[in-house]
Amino acid sequence: MFDINPILQESELVKHIKAEANYSMKLQEEKGESIRKDDVERAAMGLLRLTQFTENYTDLKAIVNRMNDFLRFGIFSPLTLAEGEFVYTKPGLATNRRNPYVHKDLTSVYYDLAYRKVIGEYYDAKNNINYPKMADNMDYLIPLFIGGEHRTYIIKGTTLTNIYFDKAYMKDVSFSNGWFPKPAIEIPIIRYFIDNYYVDFCNFHHAAVNKLRTSFKLHVVQDDNEELKTFGVKFNIKKDALFSKGSSF
Repeated sequence: MFDINPILQESELVKHIKAEANYSMKLQEEKGESIRKDDVERAAMGLLRLTQFTENYTDLKAIVNRMNDFLRFGIFSPLTLAEGEFVYTKPGLATNRRNPYVHKDLTSVYYDLAYRKVIGEYYDAKNNINYPKMADNMDYLIPLFIGGEHRTYIIKGTTLTNIYFDKAYMKDVSFSNGWFPKPAIEIPIIRYFIDNYYVDFCNFHHAAVNKLRTSFKLHVVQDDNEELKTFGVKFNIKKDALFSKGSSF
């Protein structure tokens, strides 16, 4: 427990940190949650150490925010995305010096962690069987198309299309005042599979997909590989129509 000694003329902020920590640790101890109690104690010790640098709450909060930025993204200040922040790794591709998930190719700058695929269910396209998202023993599945970026094909209504995206390019507006990486947008996925191979699909009108399309410029490809037809994919929708602002899809 932290000692609150009025004789030491501690600031109100220091007193508040100690009092709140003591109260919280007591509650966690009563609940038998010693790990959370230790977390509170260490967090309070860190804040108390920071008060040695500033007694101003706004400044202290700014310091903690910067620490959090570094722990989450490995950077203290926004990426400028200027040419000097990139190092060329191979012909046509450069990687940001400060964040290894930001790349620049011949098109523009893209972010590997713009979105994260979350499998909502599996669908056995051969036997017409759905499996819940917690299905076991699915680790043996491999993507139908190997190499390059991971593809996410699009479902329009009830139609499986041959249109997919594999990269999320940053919009020009992101470059103006520097850019901080954002938490990955979680995209719900239906993993269609036949035997050992799978193809991932997402719903074009899902809120998460709409958010991704609003935040980034997706690299969209129309795939005419006939193997997709075995999964039930239709080839009757063109990508320009699907992504057109005037589209009724």
